[in-house]
Amino acid sequence: MPKMSNRIHRISRFFSLIYAVMGEERRLTRMIYDAFVAVVETGTEEIRPGHVVQYMREQNNPLGIWNVNGEFSKLRDMGVIELDEATATWRLVRSLSYEDAEERLNGR
Repeated sequence: MPKMSNRIHRISRFFSLIYAVMGEERRLTRMIYDAFVAVVETGTEEIRPGHVVQYMREQNNPLGIWNVNGEFSKLRDMGVIELDEATATWRLVRSLSYEDAEERLNGR
């Protein structure tokens, strides 16, 4: 019995780590979305990753452009922002909230 209990404990710790990483990724995605919306609220409709990088720096939370680009892709896949390929700028999809997109993604 002790071997099984030890194994279960290791499996439990493994899943706890996975959930912690997933939580951090979700937090980062939400943080980038909130920054995107904050930039839009300043009157800038066509957003480039550099706008969000600058905003994050001003909030004393600097991120690299590669982080922001990756999160933009996630947000596009969620359907809350869209890329205008002609201008290489991103736009907010106002018809879908972040919460609704997350619920749809999670199958709720």
